[in-house]
Amino acid sequence: PGVVARVMLPEDAVDWYLQMKDKVPKLTVAGIAGPGDALANWPAVSRTLSMIREVDKDVFFCLSTNGLYLPKYAKEIAALGVDYVTVTVNAITSNTGAHIYSFINDEGKKYVGEEAAALLLERQIEGLQLLGEYGVKVKINTVAIPGVNIQEIPAIARRMALLGAKLQNILPMLPVEGTGFAHLAEPAAEEIMQLRNVFASSGCRRCSIATAVVQMP
Repeated sequence: PGVVARVMLPEDAVDWYLQMKDKVPKLTVAGIAGPGDALANWPAVSRTLSMIREVDKDVFFCLSTNGLYLPKYAKEIAALGVDYVTVTVNAITSNTGAHIYSFINDEGKKYVGEEAAALLLERQIEGLQLLGEYGVKVKINTVAIPGVNIQEIPAIARRMALLGAKLQNILPMLPVEGTGFAHLAEPAAEEIMQLRNVFASSGCRRCSIATAVVQMP
């Protein structure tokens, strides 16, 4: 998890990038992630990326999103020269998704339950297809939640691979007081290892136990 210092306007973000570039001359990557979703505030995000590109033609852009607005902005993402998009996909069925997402707000309209989960999955699939057509590389983030989606993760990987994703980052759910999954325990290392073994059996590479980054099967 990253640490957020403050909210920045696009102009502030460019100044910050240049300050960091002075301190770390080998800095080559600029990424935009949470809190919140980058595509929910797309005008500011796109302006930030455009302005950074103006001062650094060779910068490598990364963007993280849950994918809800990915179909809407995929073409603009590609046009801005975003190199890698990370999409968080925690379910491949609406039933599982309904246990993860309390609701979805789609431009002012609220969806709940399986309807919400189905809409999100539909947008994620469409978005990945569009990114593939535009030549943007995709990585999938999946949070392993005990008793909720762990058994579905291999199916998520297979489906996302068919859509062109090259890597999957499996992250253990970290219980946080006051949230819906506060009562659940963090996945055991053995559970994450089992997931890694599923990918290993298909010849995929992976890394540490806590966070398993694997090539898609």
